[in-house]
Amino acid sequence: MKIHEHAARTKKLYGVKGVDIHKWVDQYFNKWRFWLVLITENRSFYNPYTHRHHLHYKEALPLAIEKFKHKYSEDIIEKVLFQHIRDDYHGYLPSKSDFNDPEFLDKYHRW
Repeated sequence: MKIHEHAARTKKLYGVKGVDIHKWVDQYFNKWRFWLVLITENRSFYNPYTHRHHLHYKEALPLAIEKFKHKYSEDIIEKVLFQHIRDDYHGYLPSKSDFNDPEFLDKYHRW
C-alpha cells in the first residue's frame, strides 16, 4: 500500500491522515532500488519487504509516541501506526519476534 493510500484510510477511520507517521514507518523502504528491480526484472538484489523488519511491529509504538507526541495524542499515534501495520499485513499486527519466524516471513515477505 502506498503512503497516500495509508493516509486516506486513516483519515477515513480516525479523522487524521498522519502522513508523517506513515512515512516514518516506511522510512527504510528504498523506492529507488524497488524501481530498479521493476525496470530490470532482477529481484536478486532487493526485497521490498525487508524495510518492515525495522518498524512494522507493535513494539515500535513507544518510538512513534516519542517521535510524534508533539503533534498527536498517544491514542491517535497508536491507531495510525497499528492501522498502517495491519494494512500491510492483511489485518495481522506482528510482534518483533515474528520476524524471526520463518513461517511468518514466508507468508508475508515472499518475493
